[in-house]
Amino acid sequence: NELVEEALGGGTRLFVASYVVAENAVALRDSDFVFFEELFARAPAGTLLLVLETTHRQFPAIARAAWRGGGDAVAAACPRVRSNRGYSLCLLKRSAAPAGVEGGEADAFGPESEELSELFSRFEEDDRRQRRKALDEESVG
Repeated sequence: NELVEEALGGGTRLFVASYVVAENAVALRDSDFVFFEELFARAPAGTLLLVLETTHRQFPAIARAAWRGGGDAVAAACPRVRSNRGYSLCLLKRSAAPAGVEGGEADAFGPESEELSELFSRFEEDDRRQRRKALDEESVG
């Protein structure tokens, strides 16, 4: 996390996690995804995290960690991506909107979004199903 702190201090506002989440899923789960929580706690407004993965199964946990760190200032979106025939995760730390002004970010959702909640519920079910399958294969082998 020292490197992230250094990057933020140097003006970095775009972070890309590409094919590292699935490979490190056990360690990330064990730490409750604290890396992403700390990133968004320290990140200034305008910081964007793009998660490109082979699977969407960890996206809900990453988003929850970002919301713990950055609160309602963090907007999330899960666009479909042709290159991997699935979803990607975009998390943007916004500046607080002035009183009475809507945020206006298209297709971005906060922690209370019903649409994002439904999508994340599906992702979490996919994760549970995959973990059960791995345990079943482990017990047979």
